[in-house]
Amino acid sequence: MFDYHMHTRVSFDGHDTGIQMAEAARKFGRGEFDIRVTGYEHRQDEISTLAEAFNSMANSLEQVE
Repeated sequence: MFDYHMHTRVSFDGHDTGIQMAEAARKFGRGEFDIRVTGYEHRQDEISTLAEAFNSMANSLEQVE
């Protein structure tokens, strides 16, 4: 049995980071559990910490589904 998931990526390009993160959260709230946040990897601030936590939560909940 294969467990293959396609993930939708929400990428930060350095502009409107808060807006993009909020949109990812709204999609997740609507049941789109394939949402993942990308483009934060070069950052070392609260946004990168939040994005990592979001992706961890999404991975955990997707496994439950």
